[in-house]
Amino acid sequence: YQKGDEQRILESIARPDDGVELHWLLMNSVKVLEKHSEADSLKLGVIVYALTPCSSCRYYAARLLHDRKVAPLWMVEECKHDSVEDIRKLVDEGSS
Repeated sequence: YQKGDEQRILESIARPDDGVELHWLLMNSVKVLEKHSEADSLKLGVIVYALTPCSSCRYYAARLLHDRKVAPLWMVEECKHDSVEDIRKLVDEGSS
């Protein structure tokens, strides 16, 4: 990993038609961001959050952005009403 690789990942993502392939692509993108705290996680994290077909990956993306204090306000508000309890707890705990 080198600084700026997250942008290269973002630029090279071709959204696969297959839901399973999309899931693995986005999940692996979150893993890269989690492993490299120096990465600019905002853009890629938001893409994962918005496009993932998986609530677990949506949680991991939201948690990553929330923990790094870069989650957009619209995402924080959306998370407050998510169908997944862990995502709601994530932002509830952060706001108290």
